[in-house]
Amino acid sequence: MRDRLGVSTGARGIGLVAMLALDVVGVGVRVVGAAGAQQGDPTTFGSNVRSGGDISTPDFRVTRYKGVSATQDVSSSSTAYTNMPGLSISFRQGGTIDSPVMITFQGEWIGSCTTQDRALLRLTIDGVTQPGPGDDNSPFSAHEGTEDSTNGFTFVSAPVSPGIHTASIQWASVGGNSICVDERQMILEHR
Repeated sequence: MRDRLGVSTGARGIGLVAMLALDVVGVGVRVVGAAGAQQGDPTTFGSNVRSGGDISTPDFRVTRYKGVSATQDVSSSSTAYTNMPGLSISFRQGGTIDSPVMITFQGEWIGSCTTQDRALLRLTIDGVTQPGPGDDNSPFSAHEGTEDSTNGFTFVSAPVSPGIHTASIQWASVGGNSICVDERQMILEHR
């Protein structure tokens, strides 16, 4: 069966599924579309319950994004979480209702440390640890070992109120040995 443009409706369905894929653009990652969205509409993420069922998140729209990158080698041996150097973003959450933000982290973990420990990551907004991967109930390990590799993760926050906020990626060493990261990037998508 073909639509009015002569495109197979089966191919169109595949195209709609493909539109849900993330598109890497320049220094950022953005969602490029969703089934039923009109051109120019912000993308709607549509699940009422976040993975694990721990937070109810209404549909929300991403209308803006910001990113930061850092390239200097940094290391830490702190077992207490600290802000990863260069990975904090201040942003103005728009809208009139609380809604989640999405943060993507990507980092090149380097083996220049003599004994590289297991690196834990978490997301904070305004100094408050966000629930889900990386919180006290579910520590998230971004890297372990001395080999060089690039690893990342996408965090979805609890609903954030309209206004000015600061999001930060924090890291900690499990055993108190060094953890080392070189090039890294943080992308925040918000309303």
